Amino acid sequence: MLIKVIIENILSYFNLSLSKIDFEDVKSFINKIRVKDLNYQLVRIGEKNDGGYLVPKEILNKNKYLLSAGVGNTTLFEQEFKNGYQIESFMIDHSVDLVF
Repeated sequence: MLIKVIIENILSYFNLSLSKIDFEDVKSFINKIRVKDLNYQLVRIGEKNDGGYLVPKEILNKNKYLLSAGVGNTTLFEQEFKNGYQIESFMIDHSVDLVF
């Protein structure tokens, strides 16, 4: 029951209650965001943790440029695009003062 209390507290912060939730809408939303297998062969590019992403292999030889927003302090993802696939990166992040 602790989870119910936690959920009720979160909902009350937004002036909601469990009685105001339409659970069919919740089910519908969950079905819309559920992971679906699209039969792409995925390649991991970048860091092993945060900063690494699964990219469909099919797009790697169809693109010349990568627009990377929110780069942070690691650019391994963008470097691997350039070195491994000859894809130039344009990196945007207002919170970093690095120039590459």
